[in-house]
Formats: sequence, C-alpha cells, structure tokens
Amino acid sequence: MAASTLRRVLIDIGVRPDVFTSDPSQDEAYVLVDEGGWCVFYSERGQRTNEQLFDSESDACEYLLSVIARDPTTRR
Repeated sequence: MAASTLRRVLIDIGVRPDVFTSDPSQDEAYVLVDEGGWCVFYSERGQRTNEQLFDSESDACEYLLSVIARDPTTRR
C-alpha cells in the first residue's frame, strides 16, 4: 500500500483528515514520513511518541492503518 492509498482508505472508513499527515512538525496527529526509512509516530507538542521504523512504505502504511483503525478518537 502506498501513502496516497492509505489516505483514501482512512477517509473511506471515517477517519478525520486532520488525524494523519506527512508533515512531522504537525501536532496532535499520526505521522508517516520517509526519512531514509519509513517512520510512523504520533506527534504531540513537538515530541514523537510510539515511533516505529520500517524498510518499506507498504509495511509502514499497513501498520499506521491498524493503529488508526483501533483508535476511536480518530473518527468523525
């Protein structure tokens, strides 16, 4: 899965668009960013929490989808 596909899937399942981003400086959001490896974390007050690193975009997207889908605060 690519990041562009992930965005569509998340919106289709009712996740608010402000919940996820590719901008690591955005606060109060799940972040997916390529930093020489794919990085997934929650950004809060400039801090990265629960940071996970992946070799592939697909693995990172699948992980982020599972995390966001389990978080009830992400829905509209």
